[in-house]
Amino acid sequence: MADASYDNMTRTTHRMIDSYNQWDIDAMIANRTADCVTEILPKSMGREPMNNTEYRMYFASVMSMFQGFTVIIESELYDVQTKRAALHLRSVAQTPVGRYSNEYAFFLTFDHDCNKISRFEEMVDSKYTVGHLIGLRSHLRKHRGNMEVAWANTLCRARL
Repeated sequence: MADASYDNMTRTTHRMIDSYNQWDIDAMIANRTADCVTEILPKSMGREPMNNTEYRMYFASVMSMFQGFTVIIESELYDVQTKRAALHLRSVAQTPVGRYSNEYAFFLTFDHDCNKISRFEEMVDSKYTVGHLIGLRSHLRKHRGNMEVAWANTLCRARL
């Protein structure tokens, strides 16, 4: 049983990473349970936990700002008994204000059979993230509409 759970956890995790590399919101959500909660950390970022509908809306609002988004797994650790995984990752992409290069830790909790993610905690490099988002917000104010500026304001609100 432990081997099957481990295999399912690694397969589910890699499928989730692939969905980000494909930049496919439907595939991202497909890897989550119906009641999955996603939380962007650290808490000092001021982000509230999101259900799948909220995460879809949030992520869809940022997708057009990133081109060539690629996630690279640096290390991964799986605990079959608790059905949890911890990953150290980095990502790269292009944005309207230049290269985006971030570092993350993902903490995943899996459902009973480890085929879906029931809790997704994403720890971001908050200093880098806020700095890049401030640049994006400034760019959007100059070149785009109010809705996109509102998006950037929402993401930056905790740090400005």
